Amino acid sequence: MAEVHLTKEKISAGIGMLGVGACGFGVLWAHQSAGNPGAIAVVGLGGVAAVRYVTKEKEQKQVKQVKQDAGKAAEENRWERYLAFFDPSVHYAVRMLADPKRAPGFWDEYHLTTWADTPGGEPDYPRVTVGATDGGVISTLVGARVRLSVPAGASTEAFANRLDGIAHGLRADVTIVKAGRGFIELDLRTMDPLAKLVMARKSTGLVDLERIPAGLTEEGSEWCVPLLYRNLIIAGVPGAGKSGVLWALLCSLGPQVRAGRVVLWGIDLKFGLELKPAEPMLYRLATTEDLAMKLLKDFKKAMEARGEKMAEDGRRKYVPSDDEPVHVLVIDELINLLRQTNSKASSEAFEILFDIMRRGRSLGFSVIACTQDMDKSILSSLRNVIQIRIGLRMVENSQLLMMYGPGAKDRGADNLRIPEGPAGAGIAYVEEEGSSRLQRCRAGWIPDDEVAALAEEYAIAA
Repeated sequence: MAEVHLTKEKISAGIGMLGVGACGFGVLWAHQSAGNPGAIAVVGLGGVAAVRYVTKEKEQKQVKQVKQDAGKAAEENRWERYLAFFDPSVHYAVRMLADPKRAPGFWDEYHLTTWADTPGGEPDYPRVTVGATDGGVISTLVGARVRLSVPAGASTEAFANRLDGIAHGLRADVTIVKAGRGFIELDLRTMDPLAKLVMARKSTGLVDLERIPAGLTEEGSEWCVPLLYRNLIIAGVPGAGKSGVLWALLCSLGPQVRAGRVVLWGIDLKFGLELKPAEPMLYRLATTEDLAMKLLKDFKKAMEARGEKMAEDGRRKYVPSDDEPVHVLVIDELINLLRQTNSKASSEAFEILFDIMRRGRSLGFSVIACTQDMDKSILSSLRNVIQIRIGLRMVENSQLLMMYGPGAKDRGADNLRIPEGPAGAGIAYVEEEGSSRLQRCRAGWIPDDEVAALAEEYAIAA
């Protein structure tokens, strides 16, 4: 005999049918047994009770469903209010990590959830941890930053080894920004502020020479270049945006130049095509090899004169002032200066430039060197006297080595993947001396028709 499984629903349905049948039977009996009203009442009331039982149960189910729907709606409404603090692009990731109903299952995919052995026990997984001044999830210009607990038995390495999968699961670029005992902070990036052209910000006052505005960083914050006490190189293949980076710096330096607190010297052996528009801002400009050598020697003499003066005064550190301005030598194109037609002049130029870059920065004499032709012997020889390296789009791994030295890719150099043309113009990977990781930035752009006007506006006093 086949087994019959009775459920609550089946029983209710049976009672309902029985009730309807009883009512119908009561009506029929009433018709045939007009002389026995008591029996009719008993059968009729039984049928009505059965129908009422089923009706009441349906009402209870409906009320329960309405409450469940209301609860879900209220919960979704709470999440909508919470997520309103974040950009829509990061809503999915934030909800996945912060929702206790979703997070355990998400982390279980990456073997970072430990399920309790006892029924009803709480699972151990990376939970959002509330900080002293925040709720554990902070909105950023590029997405969000999340502070999480590290479950027992897990480690920072466990997160690092699964980072690609976690990023895929959260639909965001994910990096570990901080880790400590029992916690880890993840940066969720769903937006790229460098994807669109960045306009240069015009300086209205004297800028800090250790924080010269140049554009934006990949975090969406202002990219500032420290020039004082440093030498700088800008390098990339033709069309990568070298001139854009240079003009972003010159634009920010403009008020200092006009005030006489920064003195610009220029060497441009490509017929002056790059620096000629900036001539009103330049103390001197050399566009031929002979004039370049003379300017280079005079720049060195000025540097040595300051050093001698400081030694006489007993000063160990240079501090910019109206009487002793910062001097900056801008070279475009570097390789042209160091590969002149006269090999003896090339060797002399290298020796002088190397001496300036080695001794001058502490005296307020800095160099901004620009190049599209990355020569291994030259760049490798100068790398140790260059503190700021701004690398634009490149096409060979050997160029990364020349620019940044060994291990460039491990430190974040991804110059070979910068897009060609306008989409990647001005995007660079920047390395500062002493930093362990390169920073992706984009220089502010100045339209060509505004360059001449800016040079006139910031022209040095006659």
